[in-house]
This record gives sequence, C-alpha cells and structure tokens, in this order.
Amino acid sequence: MDLPCLAARMRSRFQPPGSVDFHHTIHVRQLRATIDVRIHYSLEADDGTTTVTRWLVLDIAMPVFFRPLRPLITRSFDKENVRTMAALKAYAEANPGR
Repeated sequence: MDLPCLAARMRSRFQPPGSVDFHHTIHVRQLRATIDVRIHYSLEADDGTTTVTRWLVLDIAMPVFFRPLRPLITRSFDKENVRTMAALKAYAEANPGR
C-alpha cells in the first residue's frame, strides 16, 4: 500500500563509525492519520562480516473508525524493511571495508 501523503518530514543523523537514525513524520490526509516513524540501523564489523541491527518504532495516530486499516499501514513498513535490508546487504557485500 502506498501511503498518499499531505506532508512528510524526515530527519536523519549519522553516528560514526556505523549507526544511522531516521525520524520521519507522515501525514496521511485520506485517513486523517499521522505516522511518526523512528528507525535505527547499527552496523558492526565482525570477523570479515557485517552485523546489522535495526529497530523500528511506529506511532500511528488516527481516528478510531480507521484503526482497522492499521495492519495495511504496518504491512507497507514491513515490505519496505525487507527491501531496505536487501539493498543494505548488497551494498555492504559489494563494498567491503567501507
């Protein structure tokens, strides 16, 4: 599900040597919802491999009569997580030592 947005704002912070934090606020006009997204990635070298730790916190504020649609929203974030982790893995494997 693509979320139609009225407005979105994203902030990010890189903390060397290997963590990135994102804070993204999405306003979905059609659902009268605000989705506050916090994502953290930590990358750690370990015997020639890279271990990625990720956490995601979603805070979804919406009217009670739209709440049955929450699984559709979380499913879209799950799908994006799979895509992002695959892209990150491919990048890390193609760029060892970076």
